[in-house]
Amino acid sequence: MRSLICVGLGSALVVLTGLAARPLLLSSSGAETALEVQNPIPVGYIDPDQLREYHDLTAKQQAALSRNAMKMDVATELIHGNLTLSEASTRFREITLTDPAGLTYLRLAYPAAADDELHYRNVIGVVRGLLAREPKRRADLVAWLEAEVRARFPTNAADGIPSV
Repeated sequence: MRSLICVGLGSALVVLTGLAARPLLLSSSGAETALEVQNPIPVGYIDPDQLREYHDLTAKQQAALSRNAMKMDVATELIHGNLTLSEASTRFREITLTDPAGLTYLRLAYPAAADDELHYRNVIGVVRGLLAREPKRRADLVAWLEAEVRARFPTNAADGIPSV
């Protein structure tokens, strides 16, 4: 008798699960259901100004992530010996043109440096980050790059050089 009750309850559970899933299985598009799940807030409750700000901030974030990825690619090419520091600096300058505020931190760290030197410093900073797990290689390459910057910008290169 007990096993008969368990079988009956199990069968009822299977039938109820099937009935509950039926609207999802018969809906015209799984994408419509996904949108309903992703955006449970009714349209009338969304503040248009906040939504616009959200989209603006999301676009800025995507642009910053894109610039960062491009810089990492250029720095990787430098690390592999496919670019010189000067070529990498030129590419960083091009990447930074879309966001001049990107040099603000570097201006604080190197107050006497001109923009040209800041782009070189930006390259070295990204290289330093990419080689964080290779301390010996990082120390050697950064020292070599710093020497190149000192040779190119002899009057400013001693200001604010961070430790390796």
